[in-house]
Order: sequence, then structure tokens, then C-alpha cells
Amino acid sequence: MPNLFIPGSAKSGTSSLHEYLNQHPDISMSSEKEPHFFCVKRNKNEAFEYEKLFENGKKYRGESSTGYMVFHGVPERIKKINANPKFIFLLRNPVDRILSHYNWLHGQAAETKAFVDAVKYDMDIEPVFGKKGPGPGYKSYFQWGLYGKWIEKYIYHFGAENILVIFSEELKSRPASVLKKCTDFLELDDFEFNLSAKENISVNVKGKKIFYFLQNYRPDNDSFFLKAYRKNPYFLRKYISKVRILISNKYKSKFSDNELYKLSFDERKWLTDLYANDVTKLKKIINNEIELWEDFNTTL
Repeated sequence: MPNLFIPGSAKSGTSSLHEYLNQHPDISMSSEKEPHFFCVKRNKNEAFEYEKLFENGKKYRGESSTGYMVFHGVPERIKKINANPKFIFLLRNPVDRILSHYNWLHGQAAETKAFVDAVKYDMDIEPVFGKKGPGPGYKSYFQWGLYGKWIEKYIYHFGAENILVIFSEELKSRPASVLKKCTDFLELDDFEFNLSAKENISVNVKGKKIFYFLQNYRPDNDSFFLKAYRKNPYFLRKYISKVRILISNKYKSKFSDNELYKLSFDERKWLTDLYANDVTKLKKIINNEIELWEDFNTTL
């Protein structure tokens, strides 16, 4: 079982960090980036298949499921199998993060509301794993940026000494420095990383209805096909899921552009005010002024 987790935040560069850390000779990051294994209770067969995602003989076996930051019950489930794992939280200015989150879903036909309406619609609803939609409940845009709220729970369960908070802006501008922080935190030897990892960039997909079908179609709960699917072994269901994702990603890479929504000055100010209290909490928790987030340094 893993002893290193990157629980978030979503749309902050966790894909890049996952690939970077996997280069280190003492770290095996999971072959599947977001298995979300600890989001629900699992049986022995699922645990057996999950363990196959990691190489043996490494000091750290890690995975990056961004849902772990917000879904209920995750810290408790992790603690049952490992009382002292390490956590690296990669955080992005929550205003920039929420915009990227919206563009990700809107650009793939998974969000039809205008930006402000989409944020307001479920801003008080905490994300729920398995909620209908793309990914495991990936709306509740506002809630995903409440870093102080969610990280506080991890500190309660695992202690601040087992948690490292780094920032997307710094990983992008000074990757070597940030990765040195990571290896120091993990008490590993210095390593010269290949710094060409690709980001998971939001795009605007053309033919959105076709893409949405490829990405999200699930048979009805009572259908013959779904019942037959569930009878298949766990590894076969995972394989079918991977094929579906591969097809949808091929479509996205071929039929997309970068025409994304941009925030107005008033919208940015509105979001900054919404997140101000939580950013204050985060600063106290990690004892850091977060100078990289200019929105909040001029507001607080």
C-alpha cells in the first residue's frame, strides 16, 4: 500500500508533480495517476489490483488522487492502512484554480451554465464521490478551493510534520527548487529531475456532445449491460474504463482549441473576497504569507 499521497488541489499541476516524483529512484508513483482508491470502502480483490499500480522495493509508493483532499472519509481510510504516510499538497491561487476548473468542464460540454451562475449554483455543496457527471463529482467549484478547510483535517489526523504544502506558481517558475523541498521533506537524496513534464491543460473541445458521450456515458442502473459489466472482474472493468478514456482523450487532442473563458476585473474581485477568510486560515495553518498570490496580499 502507498505511503505517499498528493491529494490536491485539482487543476493545480498535480499531473506534472506526479511525473516529476516518479523519476526519483526511491519513489514509485502509481502507473494510474488518479485511482481514487480510498474514496470508498474497497474489497480484497480491489486492494490486490490497486497494489499492482506500484513497483516493489521503493522507499515511497505514491499516488495522486485530487479527490482525496475533499471527499469525506478519505483520511480515516488511509489511516487504517498507514498511520504515518506523507502528504504533499500542491496549491494554486484559488481564483485561478476555479477558473481553470470551470474551463475544464465547460470546454468539454460538462458545464452549460455561465461562469458566475455555475459557481453560485453549488458553492455551499461539498463534493461527493461518485456524483453523476465527469470525474468523481468534479463540480462544487468553490469548495475545491477551500484549502484551509480541507488541509486542517489532514493535520488533525496525521500531524503537520507529515504534510508539505507547495505552490503551483513556484513549481512552474522554479521547479528544481520546489522538487528539492519535496526530496528534503521525504528525506531522500538530491536528484536531478528531467523538468519537461507536461501539464494537464484545459481545452475547448469541438463537437462537445460527441465528446461528452465518449467521456461520460454510463448505462442506466437497471440495464442489462450495466449488470453484465459489474459481474466482470475488477481488472477487466478497469481495462474497459481505460479504453474509454483513451478514445475520449484522442478525440479531445484532435478536436480542441484554447478559446477559454476569462475573468473580468469584477469577477476576480468577487472571487477574491469569497476566498479571503479561507486563505487567512491557510496562512495560519502553514505559517506562510503566500506572497505568490498577489490577489490576497493586496486584499488581506
